[in-house]
Amino acid sequence: MACLARSCIMDSNILQSIIDFTKHRDLDSLEYSLVATLAEIAPVSEVVIFKTLDRNSNTNNNIEQILHLLVTSDESRKPNYQWTDKPQLVKTDDLLTKCIQNGEPVTEKLENGLYKILLPISSENTPIGSISIIGSKKILSTLPIIDGF
Repeated sequence: MACLARSCIMDSNILQSIIDFTKHRDLDSLEYSLVATLAEIAPVSEVVIFKTLDRNSNTNNNIEQILHLLVTSDESRKPNYQWTDKPQLVKTDDLLTKCIQNGEPVTEKLENGLYKILLPISSENTPIGSISIIGSKKILSTLPIIDGF
């Protein structure tokens, strides 16, 4: 049975809408899974995913924090996970800008003795964001495993 042109277009629009919604939900699930896995395999205290809002503009003031995990521990050394998934614009620093613009990992020792690793996120060979991982010095030894993600 042939469909009417108007009906086919409407069905196509509904189908595309469902595909877009599913793709967005799958990406969100993937981001959560990635961050949770990093927290399980590496001694992290914080993991953040940043994305650029517009690939064509300057990186400064064009970065959104889309997912943040803070890992703390109580007296029994049991980890507590605090998730923040409300997207928010963030002011970029030189390290984040360098990672995204150059598309290369960047590592820095912080004043509190922890280490910060920024890994670029790319799409079609173009950096579109970064994963920031903060942890003890032990995190450096897990870098080859993390970089495999």
